[in-house]
Amino acid sequence: MTSRVRLAPLFIVATLMLGVEARSDGGAARLQRSAGTFTTTVFTAPDPIAAGPIDVSVLVPDRADGSAVLDGVVTLRLTSASGDADRVLEATATHDAATNKLLYAAWIDVGAGQWDLRVAVQRGGETASVDSPLSVVPATMPLADYWPHLLLPPIAIVVFVLHQCFVGSRRSLA
Repeated sequence: MTSRVRLAPLFIVATLMLGVEARSDGGAARLQRSAGTFTTTVFTAPDPIAAGPIDVSVLVPDRADGSAVLDGVVTLRLTSASGDADRVLEATATHDAATNKLLYAAWIDVGAGQWDLRVAVQRGGETASVDSPLSVVPATMPLADYWPHLLLPPIAIVVFVLHQCFVGSRRSLA
């Protein structure tokens, strides 16, 4: 067995690993702040956040001993920074919506613009809330960006078919 054949699997694995990107369960940590008896960490998609459904995940450990709070109620409230009364979104984050069951998560359909996110945590008689600004950019349509490239294969097929028709008609005349 030659050395090239033995190195081929190693080369394939190394090549595949070049495209791997590591991310946490909830994306990027947006804020971590202690309030009341809780320390709250909010995760969203990495910047820039695009308009549309976004995943907001929240980790809530107890501030005293660091154990995860699993029996709380986490409410998310997004308010437009421009103060529009009709641009208020609310959702309750749950463990069921989270991949990592230590997190509370919710999907919220957000439009483009500046938003203020308020995360309220309640467990028994204890409550706390933290605020974070969110900047959401307009959603892009990848098809609108790449349509010229998508036209190339059909144009090439049409040109090939036309060429074959002309070549075939010349052969039948000869």
